[in-house]
Formats: sequence, structure tokens, C-alpha cells
Amino acid sequence: MTIMKTQGKNGKDSATSSDNKRFLKIWYRFVKLGSRDFDLVGDPKEIRAVNVYRKLSATDMIPREDIKKVIDVCTILRDKALIDFAYDSGKRIGEVLNVKIKDIQVTNNDYFVKTDRLFFKKL
Repeated sequence: MTIMKTQGKNGKDSATSSDNKRFLKIWYRFVKLGSRDFDLVGDPKEIRAVNVYRKLSATDMIPREDIKKVIDVCTILRDKALIDFAYDSGKRIGEVLNVKIKDIQVTNNDYFVKTDRLFFKKL
């Protein structure tokens, strides 16, 4: 708690400290309680984490104009496509990197990318 008061925002969790506490709980369960499984040993009372995440609104997103500037600076077509697809699909980079060639369907003028059992249309 002292660390949160001195290093945090008036003792409030940030997204980083909340993530660190979640991982610390798993480690603590394994080392001190004998299992990483929450159902078996429960939650350690010594570590309290608060979920600080909130849903994003359209104003929280990077404007398309800024993405266009980043794409224009790229010199490799692959990089341009990766950034454009990640932005347009709303997928995290790990999800984009897991797209396989078999997940892409080509029609006359469109490409459809299968992600999470849904198809995303890229014009």
C-alpha cells in the first residue's frame, strides 16, 4: 500500500499496476498457496487489485488522419498493409499476426479476412 501511495496516483491503481497485481496474484498463489488455480486456492487477501479498465469511446481512438500519416511514412508495402488492417479491423496486433493465408478470401474487388469466425471486409 505504501508503494501505491508514493508511486501511484494518490494511491489509485493505474492500468499497469492493476496488470502487475493480477500477475503477482497468480505467482503468489503458486508459491505460497501451492496452486495457480483460483478455484482450488482462492484469491490471496494480501494483494488487492482493482479493475481500472473502461470501455473505449470513439474519441479515445486514433483519428484516421493520424493513421494515414503513419502509413504514408512507411516505405514497405507489408508495413502499410499491417497498420491499415490493424486499424480498420480493430484487432490487436497479436490477433492480426495470427491471421493465416487460409483466413483470406478474395473476390472480384474485395478481400475478406476471417477473424474470430467473422468475416471482415477490407475495401
